[in-house]
Amino acid sequence: MSSGICVSHHQLIPYEFHSCSAEMEGYPASTLTKAGSGVWKTPREKENHIATAVFLLPADKPFNFLALGLDVKEKDSNPKAFRIEISSDAKNWTAIAREDEFKGSVDGIYKWHFPLIQTRYIKILLLEHYPKDGLFYSTITALQIGINGVEKITVSSELDRLWTKENLFDRRADYGWSTKINRAKQVEKIEIDLGAINHINQISLKSKDAINTYFPRKFFFEYSKNGDIWYTIHEEKDFVAEKDTWYSWSFLPTNMRFFRIIIEEGSTNEDGNLLSQIIEMELYAVSLIFDHTHPHEGITPYATTLHAGLIRLAKDGEDSKSVAVQGSDRRLRDATVSTKGIVRLAANGETSEFAVVQGNDKRLRDADETTKGIVQLAKDGESRKNLAVQSNDKRLREADESNAGIIKLCPPGETASRKAVQGDDPRLRISSEDFPGIVQLAKNGEDRANTAVQGNDDRLKIATTERKGIVQLAKNGETGEFLAVQANDKRLLDATANSKGIVRLARNGDQTPGNVVQGDDQRLQDASESNKGIIRLAKHQEKMAGLAIQADDPRLYDQREAKPHNHEYAPLLHHHNDHEGNLWIHGYKTNQVKDTNQPKDENSLIGARLVSATENSESTESISILAIVDSKIAGRSFGVLAHSPHTGLRGQATASGAGVEGHGRDCPGGKFFSRHDYALVAGSTNLEDGSQSSGKAFQSLGKSLFEGQVQIQPGKSGEESCIVYPFEANHHEPLGNGDLVCIDSNQDSTVKKCNQPYDRSILGVVTQNAVLTMGAPAHGSSVMVAVHGIVHVHVDPSFGEIKPGDLLTCSKTPGHAMKAKLDQIEKIGSIIGKALQSASGKTQKIKILLGKM
Repeated sequence: MSSGICVSHHQLIPYEFHSCSAEMEGYPASTLTKAGSGVWKTPREKENHIATAVFLLPADKPFNFLALGLDVKEKDSNPKAFRIEISSDAKNWTAIAREDEFKGSVDGIYKWHFPLIQTRYIKILLLEHYPKDGLFYSTITALQIGINGVEKITVSSELDRLWTKENLFDRRADYGWSTKINRAKQVEKIEIDLGAINHINQISLKSKDAINTYFPRKFFFEYSKNGDIWYTIHEEKDFVAEKDTWYSWSFLPTNMRFFRIIIEEGSTNEDGNLLSQIIEMELYAVSLIFDHTHPHEGITPYATTLHAGLIRLAKDGEDSKSVAVQGSDRRLRDATVSTKGIVRLAANGETSEFAVVQGNDKRLRDADETTKGIVQLAKDGESRKNLAVQSNDKRLREADESNAGIIKLCPPGETASRKAVQGDDPRLRISSEDFPGIVQLAKNGEDRANTAVQGNDDRLKIATTERKGIVQLAKNGETGEFLAVQANDKRLLDATANSKGIVRLARNGDQTPGNVVQGDDQRLQDASESNKGIIRLAKHQEKMAGLAIQADDPRLYDQREAKPHNHEYAPLLHHHNDHEGNLWIHGYKTNQVKDTNQPKDENSLIGARLVSATENSESTESISILAIVDSKIAGRSFGVLAHSPHTGLRGQATASGAGVEGHGRDCPGGKFFSRHDYALVAGSTNLEDGSQSSGKAFQSLGKSLFEGQVQIQPGKSGEESCIVYPFEANHHEPLGNGDLVCIDSNQDSTVKKCNQPYDRSILGVVTQNAVLTMGAPAHGSSVMVAVHGIVHVHVDPSFGEIKPGDLLTCSKTPGHAMKAKLDQIEKIGSIIGKALQSASGKTQKIKILLGKM
């Protein structure tokens, strides 16, 4: 059992409110004890003022981190200067953190790390405030105190996705961390970062609960304060572990931020290969107790490495702040080429960083042409790199046209022969937009003659759909002026009857506007009396609508003069059993047909009533009006054609039949077309004549086929644009609209509220207002769960402010989502979608786009 506190696992410590010196009405400091919902605001005053809030900690709960929540939306309300103080009696106070000219943080949480501290009281002392609208005040939205835990874990290898480094600190015994399987000895390591220096006094490791524990056999522990310089603290050369056993190594409290285990040899498996497995890991530290005192006569007069007196002496090599280096410290000894003292001496010719060259180093001796000293001398005319030219070198004589040597320099701008242009000649300077060098550089976009276009000119950039380069590229399908169509533009595709290219090809007989008729279209073939081409020809004397009379039709050669006829027709009401030819009846009726009530006989110009032969005649299929077209009539013909500017044909039924019923043998039972509107409208709203609707619009029995675009949109306020599936609800908790649900691992096809962060069994959001439902609920305890589309969901912004576009996952608040951070591969599969609205502060509902990843 350790005498220290476990600092490797994150833990929040509860605290109580003690007192406050100043607070705004409605925003007391006492609310900070309520996680996620507290806000402390100081009074708004015309001058700067001091405000304090004191909180009481449990007696046996040390901590090593403290965090303040700040208002990210109103940053002017962050405190300008403040201190964090601690005390054991609320009388004598010690400052552990101070901030001046404080600007806050991006995410609204500002955190401090300390060595483990044990105290009873914590004070937030606000010293200065930023002005806003002439008033001074500050806002604190949260106070967190606790054990920080491991900040970062690094390992040399992992066996697979089940045996990962995160398992070392998850307090579960089923899986831990494992190295990869090695055929030969290979050094493996675990390295952890605690985030701050702690006084560590114990390391504990747990073995696997199996006959073959595969616990490391040869390993040692190292620690560091900065991650660069490491010290060995313990070594095991042939360790044998029992199954399911904790092993601990204790030592004097040691300052460390970084700790690592170096495994030089693992255990051997059945195949003779090596691996190492550790199930759990814990680090313990001792705390600083700030109320530690001595009686006057017992004060230690001299300092030691373990106790502070007048000063605290540093350990050998220790570089901590505010400690005195002892005379025996290894850093004060004489330096050699192998041992560092005040400095480390370099070996002869050594070029290592931070090493001091000695007086007998070969690099300090006199140089010649064959031996390097301070420099290496070049032979006459030799031009090898890193050599120094000697004064008698032929290249230093005066130059002429046939021999190179010293040359005569010409003044700036001079063009005389046998003179060398100097390095500061304006003709050699770096060209700019204002001064010419070798060339005159053009300004960005400038097209002046005799200027050179620069490499960063916008005209040389790679063109995109958003930015112009040599050209401005058009987006796919874009028709803007001065844009270049890209090779992958859909308008350059080969056109088909299904896909538009330069044009869109019409199917055979298709009359859609904007489509191009193909050469093999039946409408372009030669017309005849039996086959339609551009037109369809009428037979001689044929009077069918839509036919073109041919030039040899006898009706075009009848020169008889038309005679008028004004004879009386038959009475309006009479029988026409013996009539042949066309029958026309003209009249006007104003009676209103309402709902599905049976119309009266006088409501129409033509009426046909089918009556039963006897009162108790058997139920058979009967016909009231029959229209038959002779099958020998060529072309399209209609048994009944009804035309009206409002409704051409209306059918009504009051029993179990249908208002209109269509049958087809080798063709559809009904066809509907419209020139300018929807071909078929199945309404669920009330009709214009006041007829009451059932609210049900359309039912499809059997296989359905949709060709073309299908659009589904909410029909009334409150409907969600999403697709839902029915699932059984966990009967132990109620589920409501907006709840984020996960698959219940204890019951088949059952959902429950999500309550674990980054749970990969996340499924969807409960809603009763979807536009599309897949399947029907099995019984009354089922709920509808949205898995695609846009829906409103409960969120808890206390885990991080949510902005549009943020990924969302489940939180520990039941049924609530939170902002997700995909920084580990294990979190893949726990994302429910993207936020479409922002959220901060308290729990609320926002609109999201569902999309698992």
